[in-house]
Amino acid sequence: MLGLLLALAAFRYHTRAVTLDAAARDAVRSWVVGEYHPVPLVPRGLEPLLDSVAATELLRQSGVEIQSMTARGWSDNAVVRVELSVHGGPPPDGRPVRYFRLLRLPSSGWRVVGESTALRYYTRLR
Repeated sequence: MLGLLLALAAFRYHTRAVTLDAAARDAVRSWVVGEYHPVPLVPRGLEPLLDSVAATELLRQSGVEIQSMTARGWSDNAVVRVELSVHGGPPPDGRPVRYFRLLRLPSSGWRVVGESTALRYYTRLR
């Protein structure tokens, strides 16, 4: 019985990785632009209005590069792990790895709800 429980736990751990679609990645990019661009161009809560090309260009101008972006959770509710660098080095705030909570809302699509933690990312089941 214990073996079955361990096998189930291992299965759940490996199957909770989520593949982010382009809209979800854009929502995270836009949030990061709002935090690292010298002058916030997008009011908090309106990040999805910034398209992918504009968000990528603003990140490039501010020297912010997203090294990797992975997610865990479910297809409509996930915690995203983002690795960042600024001008090839660590960000000025000293946090090269950031975690965000991402929700897909029926009315507005993907939206970053706010920051999350490493604990939530690694223990995310639902």
